[in-house]
Amino acid sequence: MIDYRLSDLLDLAIIQKMADAHYRAAGMPIGIIDALDGSVLVGSGWQDICVKFHRANPLSRERCRESDNCIKDRLVQGEACRYKCKNGLWDIGVPIVVAERHLATLFLGQFFYEGEAPDREFFTRQAHEFAFPVNDYLAALDRVPVFSRAKVDYILEYDKALVDFIADLAERALLKIEADEKIRDSERKFHTVFDQSFQFLWLLSTDGRVLEANRAALAFGGVAEADVIDRPFWETFWWAHSPALQEKIRLAVQEAATGELVRFETSHPAADGKLHYVDFSLNPVKDEAGRVIMLMPEGRDISERKRAEEEIKRQAEFLQILIDAMPYPVFYKDRHGRYLGCNRAFERFFGIMREQMAGKTVYDIAPQELADVYRRADEELFAHPGTKTYEGSIQSADGVRYDVIFHKATFTGPDGALAGLVGAAVDITERKQAEKDRLANLRFFEYMDRVNRAMQGANDLDQVMSDVLEEMLTIFDCDRAWLVYPCDPEVASWRVPMERTRPEYPGALEMGVEFPMDPDIVNHMQTALSASGPVTFGSGSEQPLVGEVKERFQHKSQIFMAVYPKVDKPWLIGMHQCSYPRVWTPEEKMLFQEIGRRMGDTLNSLLMYRDLRKSETENRAMVNAVPDLLFRLHKNGIITDFRKPESMELYVPPEQFLGKAIIEILPPDVSRSATLALEKALNTKEVATFEHDLEIKKQRRYFEGRVVALSSDEVLAVIRDITERKRVERALQESEAKMRSILDNIGIGVSLISPGMEILELNRRMREWFPGIDPGQHPICYRAFNDPPREEVCDYCPTCKTLRDGLVHEATTQTPQAGGTRNYRIISSPILNQAGQVTAAVEMVDDITEQLSLESQLRQALKMESVGRLAGGVAHDFNNMLGVILGFAEMALDQLDQSQPLFEPLQAIRNAAVRSAELTRQLLAFARKQTAAPRVLDLNETVEGMLKMMRRLIGEDINLVWLPDSDLWPVKMDPSQIDQILANLCVNARDAIAAVGKVIIETSRVTFDEAYCAECPGFIPGDFVMLAVSDDGQGMDRETLDRIFEPFFTTKGVGQGTGLGLATVYGIVKQNNGFINVYSEPGRGSTFKIYLPRHAAATGQMRQESQAAPAAPGHETILLVEDEAAILEITRLMLEKLGYQVLTAATPGEAIRQAREHAGEIHLLITDVVMPEMNGPELADKLLSLYPGLRSLFMSGYTGNVIAHHGILGDGINFIQKPFLKQTLAAKVREVLESG
Repeated sequence: MIDYRLSDLLDLAIIQKMADAHYRAAGMPIGIIDALDGSVLVGSGWQDICVKFHRANPLSRERCRESDNCIKDRLVQGEACRYKCKNGLWDIGVPIVVAERHLATLFLGQFFYEGEAPDREFFTRQAHEFAFPVNDYLAALDRVPVFSRAKVDYILEYDKALVDFIADLAERALLKIEADEKIRDSERKFHTVFDQSFQFLWLLSTDGRVLEANRAALAFGGVAEADVIDRPFWETFWWAHSPALQEKIRLAVQEAATGELVRFETSHPAADGKLHYVDFSLNPVKDEAGRVIMLMPEGRDISERKRAEEEIKRQAEFLQILIDAMPYPVFYKDRHGRYLGCNRAFERFFGIMREQMAGKTVYDIAPQELADVYRRADEELFAHPGTKTYEGSIQSADGVRYDVIFHKATFTGPDGALAGLVGAAVDITERKQAEKDRLANLRFFEYMDRVNRAMQGANDLDQVMSDVLEEMLTIFDCDRAWLVYPCDPEVASWRVPMERTRPEYPGALEMGVEFPMDPDIVNHMQTALSASGPVTFGSGSEQPLVGEVKERFQHKSQIFMAVYPKVDKPWLIGMHQCSYPRVWTPEEKMLFQEIGRRMGDTLNSLLMYRDLRKSETENRAMVNAVPDLLFRLHKNGIITDFRKPESMELYVPPEQFLGKAIIEILPPDVSRSATLALEKALNTKEVATFEHDLEIKKQRRYFEGRVVALSSDEVLAVIRDITERKRVERALQESEAKMRSILDNIGIGVSLISPGMEILELNRRMREWFPGIDPGQHPICYRAFNDPPREEVCDYCPTCKTLRDGLVHEATTQTPQAGGTRNYRIISSPILNQAGQVTAAVEMVDDITEQLSLESQLRQALKMESVGRLAGGVAHDFNNMLGVILGFAEMALDQLDQSQPLFEPLQAIRNAAVRSAELTRQLLAFARKQTAAPRVLDLNETVEGMLKMMRRLIGEDINLVWLPDSDLWPVKMDPSQIDQILANLCVNARDAIAAVGKVIIETSRVTFDEAYCAECPGFIPGDFVMLAVSDDGQGMDRETLDRIFEPFFTTKGVGQGTGLGLATVYGIVKQNNGFINVYSEPGRGSTFKIYLPRHAAATGQMRQESQAAPAAPGHETILLVEDEAAILEITRLMLEKLGYQVLTAATPGEAIRQAREHAGEIHLLITDVVMPEMNGPELADKLLSLYPGLRSLFMSGYTGNVIAHHGILGDGINFIQKPFLKQTLAAKVREVLESG
């Protein structure tokens, strides 16, 4: 409300007239003063003393205002306040209160009471004080009226009524002002609402004429207000488009004038030319008596609503599609919990169609306990409408439950009343699991943080482990946590050094017991050591709790694991649950495993810290035990501290060098060396050394100083007295000079080798052998002594062994050097210090290259002899057996036709026997025990006779080149051996060529002198015929070359070679006093050169070979002697098949007896060579006395040296090798019988 003053509410001129009348009637001065600013509103009868003097002077006027305020402060509505002002006059005030506001004060004043004479002296002084004219002032004083108190009271009674009258008038004026303002405000609001309304509003008279139209209506119709005012409403533009509509409006006006509300929807043209839909109503406006005083039409453009309704319909359809597309169940219910609809996900989840859902409740689709939860939640939401989100669970049609979040919201109906709710169930099963996992992880990290703090809380091992066990007891809520050390099943007993337990379950530590190692505990420890994580026993485990420990400590389940610190044996950490049979969860096992792993790291640190402290103590003790002088020096050379052994004398007393620089106390040369060492130690952070000598107590003493930096500003100098060492060094130098003279004059090499395999010294012989080695460079021995240098120490190295065990060792080695490989015998001896430690090794080296060459030849000869004896023993018995097999196979084949089933198996047996016999001959050939019949022959002719067969042997893809020497010396050997050599070498050449290649066979004559053979080991001086076979195949490496002549060595695959081919070649060559040389490199082919000794006979003396002819049937008598019954029988059958008369004997004695008893001629003796009683030649000699013309044919699998010297038959000796074929036997028998 506006703050009005009294002057705003009343006509003050009228009030002034009333004041004037009051003064005339009562003679009492009167005035009304504004309570807000103190201004005088009306006044009458005011005395001159007041007007002309008191209120005219600023100082006295201030007293007047003080008096006014004093009265104002004391005023009470309906009461009068009497007050004598400071200027000495009486005033009376009565408040004028309007609507509880003090607007003004009615004052009566400037008077004196009867009987109260004015104090003229006071007023005189006051006149002088304010500079008033005294006489005029006192004259005005005399004019001041005087009243009795009774009269004043009468006047006050009247004035109080006057004040109430004035206040009532003012309050009525105030009420009228406020009412007028409200009316004006209401009109403003009405017109504001009327004009600002978005609806179309009109005001009509009861007869339908337009009184007013708002802006929305005018704008909609596109008309001005002047165009429609006072016109019949139905004739205005708004309805002009439709006469029917105009008539409808006219009738509606008439109906509304009777007091009825008329409402309908209609179309209406707008200013934009478009037809809009309008919701039209015609409202009668009535006065208090119910009379219709005007009409108020109202129109609402509902075109948007119409479109919205269509859009809502479309959106409803779209919303249903959208809801159906949601992957989680969505539903809506009415106020009573009955389902109104749902989406497809709801149908699928609960297995019910939405058409079937209508009218159903949660009790129709969910289990009872879940339906109760849903109903309570819905009722709570209906009680407090809005939205609600909470977690719950739902059960699908197949009985599976899911964790979900329900999102529910209420909705209202068209009437605004609560109509139902809509809800959705979002599956959070996976999120819940993830949340559980997250919480589990948080708990895990919280527990690990507690354990880590316990592990980091101290450096004492026992304290830390105790704190960790205490945390484990709390974290796992177990009854006992413990540590066992060591976790070693091999120890005799075990104990618990650390544990934490519940008071009611004391453990082994508290009981103070130690247990013997029994099988159960061994099993526990072995299980823990072999496991990669925790091991459990008891409930939930496949391993039961058994044994004395379980009975003793009454635990119902346990878990433990091995902990592996790097610096000690394993520990065993574990927990017991005694109060109940606990099943340890995977999460607890994982946490326990991580605690065990961290404990391993902590144990490692604590154990190393303990060892470090122990090491520090030991180092301190060692420093105190060092017999050296220790100085601590600042970088400027000032000595700050020292430690001196009791036995050492100082150059100067301590008080003369502590706190002083070394240049002040030591001689210049010594201080200079010490300063340089100090600077080097500080700059390089390495140990710097220097030596010096001082004269102490008239004796020259020698010292060695070692300086090491302690920091960037300080060093430690260790000074050792080396006087005695210097004396020993001089004596040693003299001794070394003598020793070097001795070593340089002995005939073997001597070297000194350090523990690092460095060459420290060489005597003169070693320097001659190895002139390129400089011992001053300390080269590594296995690199310097070998050319090319080796990268690793020699496997055989005796010096390495000596340096390792301090014993004498010996070895023989082949050392590759620039001029070839040399053989050395090395004896290494240790050099020991006083403590018995090896400080170096002395190598004594002897060159045994020539000696080993002779020994090698001897070993080869012995080896050949051994193999020969083996081959002879094998050949004799083996060939006898092969003879039986071969003979009977041939006899059986002679009796069978080739079409018979047994022919091919017998043929295979015969062929196998022939190959076996060939194998035996190769073995004999290698051992040079093959029985050979040498002849003088031209090597070119023999080779040429083999070329055709060689070409077939090597194949068409390999070109065979023959390069004979035209002037070749003769050789003497068995031609069949030449055949063997060529066949074996050509087969090897063929196998070495991958596809297409070339083999060259050549001959030549060569002569080697002594000088050449000296440089080429293995060569023999003399004239030789060379037979060479070369190929361009894959070649051989050095390792293969070293073994090619070993029997049974082969590089071919299984079943592709016997390993006797080259061994046979080697044996044949050696048997004929020749030698063989091989050159080959990988990828560059191979060349075999065979050197056969030249035969002295002339070429014309060579025997010509006659062509073999089929043997003619015989008829002569043959004496057959063989101690092997099977050989005797088969040979007899062969001879009889050939037509001969055969006498048989199993022993030489029986043969002699039959010869004596036989009445006819005996033409031929066929006898085994090796037999009991006597050998074959001895038997032949005895039978010659009975039959002087008796010819002899010796047969044997191996003759030894009975009829052949080193396998070479003498002239005139007839021999057939076992086993033999019948055809071979027939030819040989005819040859012997027909020979002259």
